[in-house]
Amino acid sequence: MKEVLSSSDIIYILATITSSNLKIINEKVLANIKDETTFVLMSRAAIINFDDFYKFLKQRNVFAAIDVFPSEPFPKNHKFRKLNNVIFSPHRAGALNSAFSEMGDLVIGDLKLINKGLPPRLCKKAIKETVHYLQSKQVLIN
Repeated sequence: MKEVLSSSDIIYILATITSSNLKIINEKVLANIKDETTFVLMSRAAIINFDDFYKFLKQRNVFAAIDVFPSEPFPKNHKFRKLNNVIFSPHRAGALNSAFSEMGDLVIGDLKLINKGLPPRLCKKAIKETVHYLQSKQVLIN
């Protein structure tokens, strides 16, 4: 991973949270990122140590786009908001009516395949041996 991070111009973080990757992106990992890199965090905030991330962004010439936060809504007076190399997104794309409609269409399409005896194309089977590793919280309110 060190070689990939040190040579990347743009880093996207898109991952679900498991018990084995909580805060996996920490000071040690961040130290491998070169200056002038764009770092995009779009999945789950728990994958990154936000204290380490703040120190990293404050000290380095790296740009960050953050879509997920340790607590939402992200406090208006949080120290991250004072950094000039960070932009924020409200992490609402998945809650748009059009997104729910598209997700439903994906599921229906795969159900039609399953009904014909074919494997699904987009939906993934929950595997009993690994599903207990998932740490993401369910959406309670849309």
